[in-house]
Amino acid sequence: MGVIIQFLFNYVTLPLYAFLTQFTEEAGQFNGLDVLGDGNAAVIKYLDEKLSIIMEESYEHKYLYDWHTKKPTIFRATEQWFASMEGFYQAAMDAIGHVKWIPAKMEEFTEKERELRTSSLTRKQPNTGSKETNLDEVLCRHKERKPFAYGLCNECYEEFMKVSGGLDEGSDPPAFQRAEKERLAKLSIQENAKLYSLCEKTIVSISACKY
Repeated sequence: MGVIIQFLFNYVTLPLYAFLTQFTEEAGQFNGLDVLGDGNAAVIKYLDEKLSIIMEESYEHKYLYDWHTKKPTIFRATEQWFASMEGFYQAAMDAIGHVKWIPAKMEEFTEKERELRTSSLTRKQPNTGSKETNLDEVLCRHKERKPFAYGLCNECYEEFMKVSGGLDEGSDPPAFQRAEKERLAKLSIQENAKLYSLCEKTIVSISACKY
């Protein structure tokens, strides 16, 4: 157990280095070598000679090149810190009262936003067991039936879930799925028509050149 603790201690206290272009003198024998070029190959060779490589494989990052510099990306080690907001949240909220807001209406907006953050947001939903809610009134056309969920009887609730997809989070409602399918089909027809028209014009142009 002591060996494991010592290993973890050494791991978390390792010095942080971020080699962006070339290895520096801290890298010893790799000093001056290009990180992405001969330096990378030299490190792999060194580890292989020391029998320290468990596995070697190529990894193609999906963002292979930086969009700004157009150069290969490098995984850089950076210092990070994490803090709980509970320790200074109230102090930050109290400081809002000493801020001069322009326009003044923004202070009221900030207060409302703070209330929303601190208040518990709940919603009524049917019990997963009995499917009964606290709503005693039947809002659908079957007034004589017992309320099942959201003020609907069992039949109307099932019909509502079938048509709309329901109130809970999940897949898109069936009506939306049908509309999206029709939209994509129509778009495909339009694209095919444009492609056919372009091919037809190309054929006509080629024929005109022949004559």
